[in-house]
Amino acid sequence: MVDMVSISLIITSDALYLKAEDDKVTPIVKMFAEKRGYKFRNARVPNNKLEIIKTVIEELNYSDILIVSGGTGVGPRDKSVEAVRTIIERELPGFGELVRRVSYEDVGVRAMLSRTFAGIIEDKVVFVTPGNPSAVRLILEKIISPVLDHLLEIVKGYSHWGKSRVYVVRGLTPEKLIELVRYAADVGRGANLFFIGKVKEVVSGRRVKYFRVDIDEDELRLIADRICEKYGVNLLAFVNSGLLRPNDIVTFIYVSTSTRKVAFDALEEIIDLFKQTGVHEDIYVD
Repeated sequence: MVDMVSISLIITSDALYLKAEDDKVTPIVKMFAEKRGYKFRNARVPNNKLEIIKTVIEELNYSDILIVSGGTGVGPRDKSVEAVRTIIERELPGFGELVRRVSYEDVGVRAMLSRTFAGIIEDKVVFVTPGNPSAVRLILEKIISPVLDHLLEIVKGYSHWGKSRVYVVRGLTPEKLIELVRYAADVGRGANLFFIGKVKEVVSGRRVKYFRVDIDEDELRLIADRICEKYGVNLLAFVNSGLLRPNDIVTFIYVSTSTRKVAFDALEEIIDLFKQTGVHEDIYVD
């Protein structure tokens, strides 16, 4: 689940920059944001490439979704596409294709003149749309709305692994642990929590010689899937099996989600359930 979402609308138009009262797009996008419970911001800039780039970069500090409306045609003052493409990291070519397909039903072959496109900057989504209010409404309702929640989860990393990844292994070394931490830190977004369990040296006043772990991987995977579904988190877990010595690593569990509270609750429950699963036996020194 993605936490509170913000959306920024950037109107690129010489005319509307000079006469804001003629702006018919802002009310449409604002209503779209309010219906979905999003925070809303808006700005207007002239058809100037540097001004558009500057404003997009500024709004990236505040919003998860940016809509740049206007400047998608082929005229000499249409600058939005060139401006946004200079800072985009990954393009979503399907967006422009769908917009032109839907537009074809209304305007015929003139749809080919629209250079509408979308892309990703870090974990933010930028849509560059026409400035026509009817076109903006159509794009929001028919193309953006049905996929937006899923798209945000993907770009923010909440859906990177699907439900869960669980592995029962032998020989979970410190070197492997460092690799796992680096990997999780790279793909995780939002609130990220790690749990590393090690074999204790002393339990109830007795010195531990070995700790035996025997767990079924399929059973663990079912538990992890239930936790992911219950809390809306991504989860990566490695459990070291066999005979382990004091200070050997027993478990590495990583939880990623939108808020710290949810991450803590999910991690606490998965640890408790893992402890109840399979065989965990301390072997003491006499």
